[in-house]
Amino acid sequence: MSWMTTPRISLTVPPGFTGLSLAGNPETLADRIRSLAGELAPRTGVTAAELAFHLARVADWTGPHGVRLLGKFAVGDPDPALASLTLMLRPLGGVLPEPREEAVAGLGRSLRERRPSCQIRPITLAAGPAIAVLTEGEFRFPDDRGTRPVFRIDFHLPTPGGRGLVVLSVSADTGERQAEIATAAVRVANSIRVGSARP
Repeated sequence: MSWMTTPRISLTVPPGFTGLSLAGNPETLADRIRSLAGELAPRTGVTAAELAFHLARVADWTGPHGVRLLGKFAVGDPDPALASLTLMLRPLGGVLPEPREEAVAGLGRSLRERRPSCQIRPITLAAGPAIAVLTEGEFRFPDDRGTRPVFRIDFHLPTPGGRGLVVLSVSADTGERQAEIATAAVRVANSIRVGSARP
């Protein structure tokens, strides 16, 4: 399955992906929310109207932050892990330098300064040079309420023209199936197309 958003960013989501595209006008988004709520409500134990209300709140909060697509998919069989996928478009205050490799190198330096505990490296995706960021460790809850594993891979891909970043984030709160989650994340990242109406 392929998803496309504005401005013309498309990608192929993993098998079994369930998500919500935030692209388009408010009426289209409201229709998508009602449709998704109707599909998911029988599995959640809440009414479609209540689920639609909560999905709308999520859309209201995430949309202004540049989120264009969010959802979940299962990885592995048996005992699959549940992974989250988020696609964002972040406008930049200026224009990244050309060539894009130079822009990516500068982006990598900036990310290393801000996130020194992460593994950060330049990669080449099908859509061009990008930065991959691996975050792995534990999140400690306040008041000694324990910890949970953290595993997240982010891909930062400059848009043509250098005025924005496409950011794909795939994460899971588990210590299991990390290699499979990473493989799925790379596959989705390599499917990203910018500036084309086709995936």
